[in-house]
Amino acid sequence: MHTGRNDTAKRSLTRKVISQTIDSSDSSAGFILEDDFEGFSQVDDVFCRSHYDPVVKSPETQRFYEMYRRPLSGWRGAEGYGQHDYALRNASWHVADIFAEMHEVNDRRDGFLDPLSLLREGSDREIAFTSPEEASSVVKQAAHAVGADLVGIAEYDSRWTYTERFSMSNLDGKPNPMPEGVKHVIVIGQAMDKELVDTAPSAL
Repeated sequence: MHTGRNDTAKRSLTRKVISQTIDSSDSSAGFILEDDFEGFSQVDDVFCRSHYDPVVKSPETQRFYEMYRRPLSGWRGAEGYGQHDYALRNASWHVADIFAEMHEVNDRRDGFLDPLSLLREGSDREIAFTSPEEASSVVKQAAHAVGADLVGIAEYDSRWTYTERFSMSNLDGKPNPMPEGVKHVIVIGQAMDKELVDTAPSAL
């Protein structure tokens, strides 16, 4: 199984051709792109590699995934590793898991490896904003209302889009199509609970 490195011919079957022209926003955002810059494949994401790459995949990584689906035969005696800790962790992932598993038969993991599927059609009426600033304000207000800590709007740059997605069925790359006419993207950041993160590597 390939890892996406030294595999130009195979990668070219699913990778998109992306712009590599340096623009003024790169340096202002703190990015310095060298001549050998390449877009990133989701196949090379460490979580995806843990399913197929022997460098990453191990009994420990498989045990990590198994903990979400069935009880362990024994629980560690240390605080943060009790059965109730794992139950809380799994419960908090329940809704996300439902979406991720909803279309697995179609080789999709919505919200993880693939964008969320449209489950209900929206209104066919478009809102006519008076200005880009008004539209931006409405979008950001909505994002903060549903829990975003940071939200920004930027021009779409294909260099920062996965060159291909990861197929769980084939453990390989698959195309990553983008909707036609995408000119801007909404970027959302959500802060993590520092005290909870500090308990790592506990179940929480």
